[in-house]
Amino acid sequence: MGRSILLTRPIKQSKIFEKMLLKQGVKDPIVIAPMVTIVISKFSGDELKKIKAFIVTSSNAIEAIKKNKSFSLRLSREHIPIYCVGKHTTEIARNYGFNSSFFGSTVSDLADNLGKKLFTKTAHLKPEEICYLRGRKITLNLVKYLGLKEKIVYSQIENDIDPKIEGKITSGVIGDIFFFSSHTVDLFFDKINGIEASINIFCLSENIRNKVIDRIGREKDNVYFTERPISLDMVNLFLSKKQSTS
Repeated sequence: MGRSILLTRPIKQSKIFEKMLLKQGVKDPIVIAPMVTIVISKFSGDELKKIKAFIVTSSNAIEAIKKNKSFSLRLSREHIPIYCVGKHTTEIARNYGFNSSFFGSTVSDLADNLGKKLFTKTAHLKPEEICYLRGRKITLNLVKYLGLKEKIVYSQIENDIDPKIEGKITSGVIGDIFFFSSHTVDLFFDKINGIEASINIFCLSENIRNKVIDRIGREKDNVYFTERPISLDMVNLFLSKKQSTS
């Protein structure tokens, strides 16, 4: 058993990722310190009756749809398409009975696919007929980029780091840290002044890796990133690095 693993995602997503690690035989202690708490917003589906398709870039938006019973029922009954970023989000939506489609592994992929597949003469969809259901904080403004409608359906509330967990980070008890968004990186380093050089950092994309380097203020060899923003790739990356150093 090695040093502890720190997961920084919201609690529900962290627990899912923890199960993925345990399933692969990881024995190291796992510490969950979510940098944000997801708060679902109340919204009326009536204002969205003219929308012919929806976009979601996070499973949090799917949970927001599910909690709005009348809106959720209409989407299921009328088979209104939901175009998703990430296979995991697509699968969650499908399991809830929604007409979901995988439209890319990143928000940029989705934006490109929308232009290629939806905004065509055969698709008969206009940008104003598509609504982006999103969180209050986003990395890419699809509305500005594509001219879509938008509705904020959840918020990300910043959390403090438990002093005991902070002590584990600064003392070196934590050996591996996982980051899944640039926003989380900023929140983390706003609270933690420095980390031991021996701590390994795993990032869901190269952009997140670059954000980590920027916040540390120097190059760091043991900051790793996945080529695809897929959770299973993060698990495999962690296992491969752990094996190579054991």
